[in-house]
Amino acid sequence: MLKPNGVFATQAGQANYTESAARKVFNNLKGLFKSVALYIVPHIDSFNAAWGFFIASEGTKVDKIDEQTRTKCTCRFFTPKTFNAMVEIAGSLKESKPSLDEYEYIIKDVKDTGLI
Repeated sequence: MLKPNGVFATQAGQANYTESAARKVFNNLKGLFKSVALYIVPHIDSFNAAWGFFIASEGTKVDKIDEQTRTKCTCRFFTPKTFNAMVEIAGSLKESKPSLDEYEYIIKDVKDTGLI
């Protein structure tokens, strides 16, 4: 159970927008949360690939940095420009709609997963 402004995060796997697994995760999250963003880390050495992470929230806008955070950012790698590049989603995934065979993967309640 998340707090009202809580943020959920999960790996999205290799950053390939045509991967059906990433589409399924994206569509599941869009069905559960108001705000969903895919962050791309340009290179993960152990995978020798770009890697994606989805974050989602019901009460926090996860694809934007507010002005207060932007002016406080003093990180060497993570800058507002880097952030904007990390959350830019290719049109094919952003416009993704689940096909009929993907509806079975949309989770409406965590209790349906058998995990709790």
